Amino acid sequence: MRRRAPQRYDHLRGRLSEQGLPVIPAELVADTVLRIVTVDGTGECWFIQVGRAPEPFRFRNVPGPGKPADVAVRRENVP
Repeated sequence: MRRRAPQRYDHLRGRLSEQGLPVIPAELVADTVLRIVTVDGTGECWFIQVGRAPEPFRFRNVPGPGKPADVAVRRENVP
């Protein structure tokens, strides 16, 4: 059985809809959280976005650490 958010939020939901901002259903968020805590993955960052199925974010081509010689540190840039 689907539970409905209290009516006190109806005005907010309507204002968001008027602005063209979709509201992600709470059931989808809750189902995704349960899925995250029951899978074997670690160190993942999941996203929930309108129009897409929730899934782990894939960090493609993230640069690794550089060598100290690759980084020019100038005194004026150091807090």
